[in-house]
Amino acid sequence: MPGTLPSRVFSRSPQCGVDNVPKSGIVRLMKLAAYMKSNKLRPDEMATRIGEVSASGVVKWMREERMPRADQQRRIFDATGGAVTPNDFVLTADAKASAA
Repeated sequence: MPGTLPSRVFSRSPQCGVDNVPKSGIVRLMKLAAYMKSNKLRPDEMATRIGEVSASGVVKWMREERMPRADQQRRIFDATGGAVTPNDFVLTADAKASAA
């Protein structure tokens, strides 16, 4: 359907860098902002969970104004228990590029 985000299938290859791949292999995209809203987290609280980032940095990620570095994406994955993955940021960037 136009305007909807597809499910994605995780790669189970050792190069993917994700330790906690869901057994079903299919999950829904979870944006950082959606995760924070559903868990009632403020940007400063999320910044503390992630570590080595400011609340304003988290806000820029939430608004998709900036993309976190690879090390920050890994810490976001860990801080969210795998709910927000590096693919959530990459797929966002890919969608914006194809829309341009």
